[in-house]
Amino acid sequence: MPFFFRATFDWDESTFILVGQSILDGNLPYVELWDLKPPLTFFSFAFAILAFGKSIISIRLFGTLCVIVAATLTYYICRALWSSKVSLLAAILFIVLTGPRMGGESVMTEHLAIVPLLGALALLVRSNQAANIKFFLVGCLMSSACMIRLNLAYVALILGIYIVVDSIICSDQNKYWSIIAYIIGFSVPVISLYLPYLITNNSEIFKLSVLDASLSYSHSQQPAWKLFLRQFRNSNLWGMIFVIGCLQISRLIKQEKLFSLKQKQLIYCFIFFISTELSILKIGADYDHYLIQIAPFFAVILSSWFIGILNLNLKAGYFILILCLTLWSTPTFNEYIVIGNLWVSQKSLSYGKEFELAQY
Repeated sequence: MPFFFRATFDWDESTFILVGQSILDGNLPYVELWDLKPPLTFFSFAFAILAFGKSIISIRLFGTLCVIVAATLTYYICRALWSSKVSLLAAILFIVLTGPRMGGESVMTEHLAIVPLLGALALLVRSNQAANIKFFLVGCLMSSACMIRLNLAYVALILGIYIVVDSIICSDQNKYWSIIAYIIGFSVPVISLYLPYLITNNSEIFKLSVLDASLSYSHSQQPAWKLFLRQFRNSNLWGMIFVIGCLQISRLIKQEKLFSLKQKQLIYCFIFFISTELSILKIGADYDHYLIQIAPFFAVILSSWFIGILNLNLKAGYFILILCLTLWSTPTFNEYIVIGNLWVSQKSLSYGKEFELAQY
């Protein structure tokens, strides 16, 4: 809430807004204005402007709604495997984690992409729909996530490989239709976004902007192993949490009956956790907001630890939990102070050099 009023936290958000407005003006992304992101990013911002209005507050409101939906999906996924206490705390921790310490003050592509990403995982672990329909929808959602954050193609690919392997192991003829449904579902958003470029003879621009430029950027950055080591030093020990989390989930998978429903649910969670981390490392850069993509999984891991401490010693557990949340949320409290001072001085709550320049 306090981050609704400052004009700019990250220039990426400003670029997305400009390209989104360009779409509403009748231009395709990359043709009039260009940025190194897949097209669904800009169409999402165009929708936000159209639905909520032309203001920074409207854009931030759209981002907040994405976080709320993602938190709800985090609870929904977690509830399939763990208690309501762990699930509720995981949803709360997710909201807290995706704040300013992960670069979440602005509306970033990560806020948008985790909605279809978690939607796909929710379908896999909770849906009772027919397999073909479910995998078609999963394919659509994974493709949508990739068309917002192209690095998530690693998640879609690894998930697809698992679906193929699972179909072979089960030796079920109908299972092969799940593979086809997943591929068709994945193709729908990609083709839908490509068609306008094909019709307007801009196919080359689409290829250069979506594929070539992204791959070139990734190859020009640092290798994945260097970034992984830096996560142990510079990013609040997320690397350590990732490793321990992997060991926890692996242990849980081994404890379950082979080929049981719960084992399969845990395997899906493990695939998304591992492959999302891999996709972040393959970008080649270590901006804090990239970690928003894996924040739901960190939230579940941390929630299980806090609940474990609470079960051992209730008072100590609550003290540690409140202390950690307070320290993590310090930048949010500071922003509340800034907004409070503006309100007391009867000044406009919207502030920043950009607003000052506009008034001048």
